[in-house]
Amino acid sequence: MARNDDKAEIQHYVPKMLLKRFAIPRERGEPQVYVFDKLESRTFPTSIGNIAAEREYYNFEYPHGKISIESSLSKLEERADRAFGNILEHESLCDLSEEDRNWLRIFIATQQLRTPHFRQLLQDVDAGIRRKVERMGHDPEEVEGWKSIGDENELKLQANAFLSQSIEEFAA
Repeated sequence: MARNDDKAEIQHYVPKMLLKRFAIPRERGEPQVYVFDKLESRTFPTSIGNIAAEREYYNFEYPHGKISIESSLSKLEERADRAFGNILEHESLCDLSEEDRNWLRIFIATQQLRTPHFRQLLQDVDAGIRRKVERMGHDPEEVEGWKSIGDENELKLQANAFLSQSIEEFAA
C-alpha cells in the first residue's frame, strides 16, 4: 500500500502475499521466512517485511512530479492472490477460471520484470551498447534515438517503461 505522508516506504519486489505462503507464523509480529546469505554462507529467519524489498523501489521522478507504480502492483497482487488461493484450496489448476488464469499470466510476467536482477540486466545492456559505440569511434550521447541510463531514477523509468510496454508479450 502506498504511503501518502512523504516518508520513505519499503516496497517489495517479491510480494508479501507470496512470501507469506512460505513463512513460519509467529505469535506476535509478522511471519518469518528463512534466508540464506550466500556471501556469509549462513541461514537466519527474518520477517517477511524485511526481505526482497527496498526503500522507494517503485517511486521515481517524472517530468510532472513524483509517481509510483506501487498501487497498480498491489491491485495485481490482490487478483493473483485470489488465484493462488484457489489453486491451494483445490490442489489443482483445473478449477481456475479463465480470468484467474489471465491474472496469473500477467502476475508471473510482471514478477520476471520487477526484480533488481532485471534492473541490473538493463544496466549491463546499456553499458555494453555504450562500450560498443565507443569502440566504433562514436560518442554514445550523439547516437540518434539512444538515451543512456544516467542514474537510479532513469533506471527506474526505463525498467517501468519496459514493464508496461512488454507485459502483454511476456504474459502470452
